[in-house]
Amino acid sequence: MKSVTYKIGNTTIYIEGPDITNEEREQRIYEIKKIIWENWCEMRVETQKKSRT
Repeated sequence: MKSVTYKIGNTTIYIEGPDITNEEREQRIYEIKKIIWENWCEMRVETQKKSRT
């Protein structure tokens, strides 16, 4: 588990990551990359449509 502490003014924020296996971590990274790729492709198509008009 990874822990991070942020101090902003008088506020302290503690964040603790979940205990996950490397396999779970890799699966999450894969899913994030897939979503980013799909969004990028969609934005590219929209940009091309706008530039044609």
